[in-house]
Amino acid sequence: MADRDRTLLDKARDIAKTLIERNYPQELPLFPSFWGILESRVQEWATLPPKKWKLRELASQAVAGLGFAQEVSCDYQTFRISGATIAILLDVAGAGRGETVDRRVSQAVRLHGKRAQLSVALLTQLEELVRGAANVLGYSLVKADSDEAKTPTLVERGRVETRESTLDAKGEAVKEQQPYEDVSKAKGRRAKSEEDRSGETLDRGGELRRVKGEIGRLQKVIRHDPFEEIIGKSRPIRELIARMEKVKGTDVTVLITGESGVGKELVVQALHRNSSRRNAPFMAINLAAVAKDVAVSELFGHVMGAFTGANTDKKGLFETVHKGTIFLDEIGDASKECQAMLLRALDGGKIRRVGGTEEIAVDVRVIAATNKDLAEAVRRGTFREDLYYRLNVFSIGVPPLRDRREDIPMLVNHFIAAYAEEMRVAKAQFSDRAMDELLVHDWPGNVRALRNCVQRALTMCEDQVVEPADLELSDVQTRAKGGRVESAEEAEKRRIIAALEVSRTIVEAARKLKMARSTLYQKLAQYGIDPSQHLKRRR
Repeated sequence: MADRDRTLLDKARDIAKTLIERNYPQELPLFPSFWGILESRVQEWATLPPKKWKLRELASQAVAGLGFAQEVSCDYQTFRISGATIAILLDVAGAGRGETVDRRVSQAVRLHGKRAQLSVALLTQLEELVRGAANVLGYSLVKADSDEAKTPTLVERGRVETRESTLDAKGEAVKEQQPYEDVSKAKGRRAKSEEDRSGETLDRGGELRRVKGEIGRLQKVIRHDPFEEIIGKSRPIRELIARMEKVKGTDVTVLITGESGVGKELVVQALHRNSSRRNAPFMAINLAAVAKDVAVSELFGHVMGAFTGANTDKKGLFETVHKGTIFLDEIGDASKECQAMLLRALDGGKIRRVGGTEEIAVDVRVIAATNKDLAEAVRRGTFREDLYYRLNVFSIGVPPLRDRREDIPMLVNHFIAAYAEEMRVAKAQFSDRAMDELLVHDWPGNVRALRNCVQRALTMCEDQVVEPADLELSDVQTRAKGGRVESAEEAEKRRIIAALEVSRTIVEAARKLKMARSTLYQKLAQYGIDPSQHLKRRR
């Protein structure tokens, strides 16, 4: 690219960045990637055959980059401001004979600013910055008085050419010619371009996927949502996130409780990423999956000869993750010996390897999780009371899926997107009847079971439309409080309440339950259920 063109684009970049810093500082992290996308498009447009090329059209194409933004599902002011700035400066650079650049600035700002849907305040700032840039770039803000007007243009892969006008005695143009580079070279390049066109078309899909991925990553940055991986908008999820916000950025020991499959590990990872130790190591150990005598060695290490097979000294997780975070999953299954050593590590910040005598200072944040009732375990004497209180500095309960059924459609869409590329089901959808089945199911396996169900249904379905027959929902009975299996009446009552909670009317609830409205009314009376307390519209 010629120096003058490079200078023009650099100046446009400075102006756009200044506007974003002033008005949309939260979008500043997006700027480098978005600018790179737009600049590459401008250079691509500059390779058009010369006879088809017009400066003003090229200027408009810069804002047409907004169309490319829509193509990749992007609608940020950063992109709009950047595209408009490029377009305006290209337009000003093409000011022709008989008009002042001052007038062209005003026209360009109005034209391209309107197309980019910029506010009046932004247009005022943009016009002021462009006028300053015009002076720096050498575009006089007064009417040209020479007999020839030469303006830089972007043609043929960015090479700068000049457009020359010959004027008659009255100062009017009588002929216009535009010298281009060697015709044979241009034809050769156009021929090569046509040969590569099919390959470029094939690459287009890959380019869009790459840009979409980058925009997706940047969207997470711009949103500043620390817990975006927690899917859902229901009240239980909002309460969960509010609870997580309380310990964001701290080193507090946290105890996470919840049934199997609710997503406790997801909560742990989110807490670590938003803690002061986010750049330090993070390691997890499932104490239910490790033999009790092995768990102590895994956590605290051992010295050579401590037991049969201990041929060398070994560091445990507490040493390995120094300054980081340890996740103790299924803490309720820890042995008595392991509990005693954990208490010492948490209280004094020191550990001792198995078979060793040296005390080692460690600085580790501990997050524990369990699907058991630790308070009941303390009463039974199977879990140390002092360790329970040391772990339960701050508790977070993760709700079961049956308590947040309204999040099920969002979770289903999330899983479809996750499996889209792997299973080639980008356009898959669940029929209304299939979604109704999901909404009223008990989900004893919670979110994990829903994910497996979605994956199985996507495998079974025809034409990427999931029907009830594709779901193959399990009939595993849910246990009531106290561990007993609930009766058929209890299960039916809970199923009716579940349908009401995701419906706005009795008719809708009856449809989800696949029963007549009159039958539903009978069931409501039989179980003493007040629908007004459960229907979605009343909540």
